[in-house]
Amino acid sequence: MRKWGFFLVFWLAFHITAPIMAQATCPPDVLLALARASSACYGIERNQVCIGSGDVSLQSTDGALIEQTGQIMPLNGTWIITLANGDDPAVAQLQVQASITDNEGTAMTWLALGDVSLMNLVSSVPTMTVTLTGTGKLRATPAIDGDIVMELAVNRALVANGRTEDSRWLRVSVPNSNDLAWISSEILTVPSPVSELNVIEVGDPYLRPFQVAHLSGQSTSLCDGQLPSGLLIQSPHPEHAVSFTLNNVPFQVAATVFITADSELLTANVLEGSLIAGPEDSQVVVPAGARIQFSQLHLAHPEPFGTFEFTGLPLNALPRRFTMTEAITQDDIAAATTRWQQSVQASQAPPPTSTPDTTCRYVVRMDSQLYAGPAEFYEVVNPIAAGQQVMPVQQTTDASDTLWYQLRQSSWIRASRVETLGECRSIPVLNDDPAPSTNTVSLETCEPTNGPLRAGQQITFEFTPPPFDNYGEARRAVSIDPGSVVLNDQDYLRVHATDPILVSSNPEDERYLRIFRANWTAEPGTYRVRGERLSYIAICYLTVPVG
Repeated sequence: MRKWGFFLVFWLAFHITAPIMAQATCPPDVLLALARASSACYGIERNQVCIGSGDVSLQSTDGALIEQTGQIMPLNGTWIITLANGDDPAVAQLQVQASITDNEGTAMTWLALGDVSLMNLVSSVPTMTVTLTGTGKLRATPAIDGDIVMELAVNRALVANGRTEDSRWLRVSVPNSNDLAWISSEILTVPSPVSELNVIEVGDPYLRPFQVAHLSGQSTSLCDGQLPSGLLIQSPHPEHAVSFTLNNVPFQVAATVFITADSELLTANVLEGSLIAGPEDSQVVVPAGARIQFSQLHLAHPEPFGTFEFTGLPLNALPRRFTMTEAITQDDIAAATTRWQQSVQASQAPPPTSTPDTTCRYVVRMDSQLYAGPAEFYEVVNPIAAGQQVMPVQQTTDASDTLWYQLRQSSWIRASRVETLGECRSIPVLNDDPAPSTNTVSLETCEPTNGPLRAGQQITFEFTPPPFDNYGEARRAVSIDPGSVVLNDQDYLRVHATDPILVSSNPEDERYLRIFRANWTAEPGTYRVRGERLSYIAICYLTVPVG
């Protein structure tokens, strides 16, 4: 009796939390099996598969067969997933990354149900995590003169997924994107021999497990036809499409979709969101409330499915809740198609012409490094992100005839990393003329007033706190706090202040300023300079190049 009491409580709770599922037609044992399947696969992660319930077998590429309920396996190396309804409904859950970038940390949820078979058509790809031993460059091709895609700092971790035949270059995933690039293996620490990676060619795609798959099955069902066999798919975000290929048909899915299989003829029912099906030259948009039939050789036109009849589907086992779309018409499909075509045309249309901006601007082309001198053997000062504006003040070439720009803040960057926009004057060429013996740096702007900083110069650092309300306050300021200028948080320079300076000639404005200054003989290196008085703080990062 206690057993049945517990079962009744569980059954009621399940129905309260699952209003979309069929309540009158799915018997309690089926509902309980579906709930157990969801519990058995709790904790499944991206690029994994789990046996949730019933007769399910996972066959790996090496021939191993897994059939234990609750078993979680990696998708990489899984070949065929076979399900068959028996005493319990057959359920398998997959978390498929497909085209989702690594940094997003999400995946599509696939629920295979009933009498279906799902085959992974992506060959197993060995990967390994490698670490840079110094600063490194990702290149578009495996060559020392290949275009630079990104510059990375020491100890940066990357995921390698292939190599050249001589193992001198590894192909890696570009951080925070789906792009691929190459890096020299000579500057990497690797956990195992790189010969474990596949030999690949430039242009070979990198596909993740089940990004290309094949689905087949039978038109069987449970719950009086309301829990059919098929594949339930949900993208992690209703507006960001995920790309994959099923039965040789490319899909872009930002939706919840239920796909049934009658032998090799498949039908995709879009429950919410939308999908785009077909190759690029003949794509079809399928909005919520419509279905489309397809096979390896055929792609039909979408049509409304009216009131969705498969109400026994375990929609509450999906991570994202949604509201079923009301019945639509063929006119609604045509309107959705028109909107999609217009958005595609708008994205491909050239931007409107405008009067060109001739203002001189120097913009960093790609993520780069700033150096203490005009060559890569100098110390790396800090990174600089693509899109930032810089101001070159002079130029020179290194021993390999590479052109370098010295920036206003005294650090150096390769000229090839900087794009010149607008109408700019020529940048002076560095010559052997002696540098000015003095220079001044405002700690509010961090810019020297007499050209780039040079070793041996007498530098005056100055900062100006907010004005004082009257002459008396300004006069007493240095006795209250004389101010400080500190290099690298350890070298305190002697500070002096100017006499009070009247802010304005307006007789009603009685405020006064005092400029606080400190002198220093410049030495090569990178410095953090902090000027401070009471709560006012000004900080600059400066570089004095060698020589």
